[in-house]
Amino acid sequence: MKNATIKLTVMGFFLAFCIQVNAQWSVTTISSSRSLLAAAGTGNKAIFAGGIGLISVPPAVSDIYNSTTSAWTPSTISTGRTWLAAAATGNRILFAGGVDDWILSAKDAVDIYDATTNAKTTATLSVARYKLAGAAAGTKIIFAGGFNDYAGQFYNTADIYNTTNNTWTTSQLSSTRFALCGAGTGTIILFAGGMNNNNNPVNTVDIYNTVSGTWSTDTLSQARAYSAATALGNKIYIAGGIDANNQPSKVVDIYDITTQTWTVDSLSQARGYLSASQLGSNVIFAGGSNASLSTVYGTVDMLDTITNTWTTATLTTARTLGAAASAGNKFLYGGGVNATSSPLNSVEVYTITNVGLVQINPNSSFSVSANPLDNTVLVNTDFNNNQMQTMEIYNISGALVYTQLITGIENKIDISSLTSGMYLLKAGNNSGKFLKR
Repeated sequence: MKNATIKLTVMGFFLAFCIQVNAQWSVTTISSSRSLLAAAGTGNKAIFAGGIGLISVPPAVSDIYNSTTSAWTPSTISTGRTWLAAAATGNRILFAGGVDDWILSAKDAVDIYDATTNAKTTATLSVARYKLAGAAAGTKIIFAGGFNDYAGQFYNTADIYNTTNNTWTTSQLSSTRFALCGAGTGTIILFAGGMNNNNNPVNTVDIYNTVSGTWSTDTLSQARAYSAATALGNKIYIAGGIDANNQPSKVVDIYDITTQTWTVDSLSQARGYLSASQLGSNVIFAGGSNASLSTVYGTVDMLDTITNTWTTATLTTARTLGAAASAGNKFLYGGGVNATSSPLNSVEVYTITNVGLVQINPNSSFSVSANPLDNTVLVNTDFNNNQMQTMEIYNISGALVYTQLITGIENKIDISSLTSGMYLLKAGNNSGKFLKR
């Protein structure tokens, strides 16, 4: 059994600090030029898998990135395919579904990568489909929606993978749709938008509670498909897409899983087919294009969720139909096609570097103690207003590796999925952000 005392080092003093960082962009490459690929990351690993280059047969390739060494390892997936979905939680990265247009075949393949052991296994979805969405929270990964136009089938199917016991169950979204997006945080996994059976964008939102195993529904502020979603802290962000008038959107719908309420923001550039992930305190939306792919963008929008401020950057190469993931202290966005529809092998990397801690609130505190017998830590809060919302664990590089809702004065965190090392535990309430190392 792992020793919890080396998993989360608990110091005997309180830190009320925020992480101050520097950041920079660089460019690296994957093993081959391809678009319509998928990516996901966990810990210090990110994987870019699937996709297609200039030839008509999608190669069964993947590329594994190690953020600690900044090195790539070429690898494979069980079958080549495009329009597949990816999601990750704990130490598992999964790729599911997809299509091989060369043989007119939708795929039910699932490739499972263990980021701790580097072991690869396979499974199958309950039904073959593509243009589905993947999302994860806690110990659950869900692949939902999708279609198989070769068979004339549209799906509301949700395949649910439990990382604890490696089992699969099936459930359903409230409606059939494809080209949807999904993200998860805390105990919530959310799927939003997409295209219905008549190829019209919808505003439907399906919300899954990983604890109760129940679904609820809601709506976006605008119907759209081919959007990008990511999550950070207690919020899920759905950005961009193609609207009902076949125009790119700049709308960002933000769902607060604690209050179950929505707010609306906007990107600097309207676009669909963009990609998203989170890094440190930022949610990042990169690239994209208009509906016809005739105009391709190099825009990057970054929202700092602590200060609630947006900044923008410009990619070295404008691209769409790429994929994004985060690993360690790096955000990676790569592959896709450029403005001339040529597939790309370049990956643009945004790296954050910690430069110190800045004190932000010296008047409140909480305590953290480790239990080596069951791989948990106990967090006791003593905030006067008792308005805490979330707890987040960051690795020393500033990457968010775990999120959990506050449930009361005493809160137990399962850290069995974390590798040994130093972490920062952040709790947030109406008075500010508070951290303990």
